[in-house]
Amino acid sequence: MTRARHVIEAFSAERLRTLRRERRLSQEQLARSLAAAASDSAVTRERLKIVAYEGGTRRPAAKALHALAAALGVDAAELLDPEAPMTVELLRALRNLTQGQVAAHLGITQARYSQLESGQAQLDPQRREQLAELLRVPLDALDELLAARGQGQP
Repeated sequence: MTRARHVIEAFSAERLRTLRRERRLSQEQLARSLAAAASDSAVTRERLKIVAYEGGTRRPAAKALHALAAALGVDAAELLDPEAPMTVELLRALRNLTQGQVAAHLGITQARYSQLESGQAQLDPQRREQLAELLRVPLDALDELLAARGQGQP
């Protein structure tokens, strides 16, 4: 079974380009720091991804976003469009957590947590508090995000 790769829609190609240039890094240099192997083909693959990210034709998944941020020495949030709306899914990605990890922390199934992010499920007050703590946001801010997705409170 193929797993869906969820990209970070709020990613900003312009922010990546600006941060890379501020650090006086070429795309090749950034690619070398991201490549798992030092082979030319691994570096080329990473450079092509960077070109696509900066060109706005591709967006990174959470893992790649965090790798880019680490290579640039910034928080992952600095690679996001500041105008993009915050969502529960985005908060989770910024904490570098999977749906499965959050679901396990909350004691629910991944399917139920996925429904929560998509606005098809609600959480009881205790689990909302746990989620707010895990995502490092005030409970009222989490409640606003949940309400904005049509999730409301029980």
